Amino acid sequence: MTGPMPKAIQQTWQQVFTVILPANNWQIALPIQIEYYPPNFTGNDTDVCEIWIPIV
Repeated sequence: MTGPMPKAIQQTWQQVFTVILPANNWQIALPIQIEYYPPNFTGNDTDVCEIWIPIV
């Protein structure tokens, strides 16, 4: 995801649970989700971070 924080991460989590998982008939495999912020992350509009979710 890219965008200003924390709004971008909140919108992405909402999309994961309301659109992406249901549309693909996926379920979360473990109760562990990771938000990865690279070492150079500053939280500005052009920074990129990732959400890692184990799915089945």
